Amino acid sequence: MIYLSKFQKTLQHRGFVPALRHAIRFTLQKPAYPVLSKFLSPKTHEKLMAAPVLGYWPQIDEPRSFSEKIIARKLSGERENLFSKVSDKYAVREYVKEKTDANLLTDLYFIGDSPGEIPFSKLPGEFVIKATHGSGMAIVVNDKQDWDFNSIRSECESWLKTSYGRRSREYWYEAIPPRILVEEYIDDTEHDVPPDFKFYVFNGQVKFVHVDFNRFSGDRSRRFFDREWNAYEFRLDYPLGPVIDKPDRLEEMTDIAEQLGEEFEFVRVDLYHTSDNKIYFGEMTLAPGAGTESFYPVEWDFNLGSYW
Repeated sequence: MIYLSKFQKTLQHRGFVPALRHAIRFTLQKPAYPVLSKFLSPKTHEKLMAAPVLGYWPQIDEPRSFSEKIIARKLSGERENLFSKVSDKYAVREYVKEKTDANLLTDLYFIGDSPGEIPFSKLPGEFVIKATHGSGMAIVVNDKQDWDFNSIRSECESWLKTSYGRRSREYWYEAIPPRILVEEYIDDTEHDVPPDFKFYVFNGQVKFVHVDFNRFSGDRSRRFFDREWNAYEFRLDYPLGPVIDKPDRLEEMTDIAEQLGEEFEFVRVDLYHTSDNKIYFGEMTLAPGAGTESFYPVEWDFNLGSYW
């Protein structure tokens, strides 16, 4: 039932065509991967997996679109050490300290490779659990009294056994030691989860910011803005989010994103801005959506690719 439930969730929030496209991608990426990887080259498999979602047959040797360039990056093997460092949810903390003087990091409560050692009794009532070696491996605990710690440990054990980099072909994750970290929950008086500002940094310059709303609920949406905070109507995978006021510290967040992203042709730098006007670091992402997210209209895939 896992495939059906994922399809139903995508259908509910994205519409029939996007849901169908993602169901095809999911099948090619997970259940069919062991078979297809034996008979298809990595490039052909990536094209086959991406095409139903992108809405066009991707060109990898001379990439033009944003998605094509992400896929080309995954097949390139470039700058593994640096890519691994900024993708490691623990090692990136040191990178942030090296690149900026801003106080951006949440408190770290635990880091280790044994979920049985997570000190739940000593943790505050709210915290976040992540795996260091993948994307989407996170549990947000906003009241630990409501959680079964054994279930959390079991989920963490599952993460540690997952080779995220091999599954998504994001090779830089393969060099990251699988560990579990527990860090401070970012509290926000106006939102359950503070708005997630994702800065698209191309060759050291922020060109776009997308804001994720209700990220951990069924009403997730997104809205793109440029660096002057003009709102755009194109979508990326999710419904169009609301137009919000320009954050008070947008210029400072833009400077931080450019400091962290100055060494990359492209990187997405995620920052949180809370209602009490604090800025927190989220993560750095080198291959958003693994290059298989849908732009509507599709020309925006190529517009973003032109900056890379």
